[in-house]
Amino acid sequence: MLTKDDVEQIATLIHASEKRLTEKIETVDLKVETVHAFNKKAHTQIMDVLVESGEINYQELKKELKELKKRIEQLETRQQN
Repeated sequence: MLTKDDVEQIATLIHASEKRLTEKIETVDLKVETVHAFNKKAHTQIMDVLVESGEINYQELKKELKELKKRIEQLETRQQN
């Protein structure tokens, strides 16, 4: 049979375990928040690079199209003469 001291010791151990568990949960929560923030920042950087790359490609294609149209006009002009 458990004595009053035994019950108090068990209660103290349970309280200490709960406190450690709570601290560990808080640590995990902080780590999750940190990883989430890092991933969000990395995602934003990747998307910025992709958008910039797309804009560069668009401008380059637009330039090439303009040059091709000019070349076609020159060839058509030569054929008419």
